[in-house]
Parts: sequence; C-alpha cells; structure tokens
Amino acid sequence: IPGSVTSIGHRVFSSCDSLTSVTIPDSVTSIGNGAFAACDSLESVTIPDSVTSIGNDAFLSCDSLTSVTILNPDCTIGSNLGVAGTTVIYGYEDSTAQTYAGTYGFAFVAIDGNDDSSNLSIPGLTIDKKFNNFYTFLGDSHVYNMDSPNAALYLEFNQISILDTDDI
Repeated sequence: IPGSVTSIGHRVFSSCDSLTSVTIPDSVTSIGNGAFAACDSLESVTIPDSVTSIGNDAFLSCDSLTSVTILNPDCTIGSNLGVAGTTVIYGYEDSTAQTYAGTYGFAFVAIDGNDDSSNLSIPGLTIDKKFNNFYTFLGDSHVYNMDSPNAALYLEFNQISILDTDDI
C-alpha cells in the first residue's frame, strides 16, 4: 500500500486469495468494512497507531489469520472484525483492542515494546510472564508453568495448547 493512501476503503482487498501479508503505512487513518474480507492466505496484520477506526468485518473469513496487532490504544473497532476464534489480538493494556478481545472471547497479548513484560490474556485464564523465560499460568485453581520465552497459548473448546510463537 503506497504511503500516500489515507483510507483503505470498503472491500478493497476482498477475496485477494494470494495476499499473505500487508504493510499498512502510517498515512492510513481508517480501514473500511470488509476491507480484507475473504483474504484466505492473509496470516497476520499490524495496524499502525495512525489508524483511528476499523470497520465491521474488516477481516471476515480470513481463514489463515492468526494474529491482529492494533497499535492505536484508542482505535474504534467495528462491532465485528470478522476474525476466527483462534486469532490472537495484540495491543496495549487498557486499550480498545483489549476490550474487544475480552468482549468477544479472543486471546489477547498485551504489548508495551518490551518483550520481557508481555502478558497474554484469555477469558477465564490469567497468564503472566514472570522472571526471565518463566511463565506462570493460573486458571481453574491450577498453576501451569512453561519455560519457553517464545510461547503462546491456544484455547479452543476448553483445551489449551502451547504454541511456539515462531509458528504463529
């Protein structure tokens, strides 16, 4: 996307099956409804802090989409991004991205620019990265420990799987 673009219109990239990644420039301030809908090969997207609004179903039926990073903590997010239940939402603590993830039951990873203090939040499960390369997972009165600095949890149908973030 050229740096002169200020808005990604409704359904502009819809059904671009060969689109595996996209770089959204800082000049973009809004993403329209269904802008990337049915981009079956799109794996991850980072939305810069210049974007102030994301339309409904922006990523509807993007079956390969594993992560959406929203860098504007106050970005208005449509009532439905359209992402799959396995998509992880990344954003800042107390952001609209975190609120969206919590409201709709998505895994959320808090970012702050420092890998040593990232937190992953899944509804019903609290996860904190503690010490160097040591994770503590608290949920249902059980404690789960993991010794990997590059790991994330995947929650589906009440089952937890540990994934290497290099695969996400």
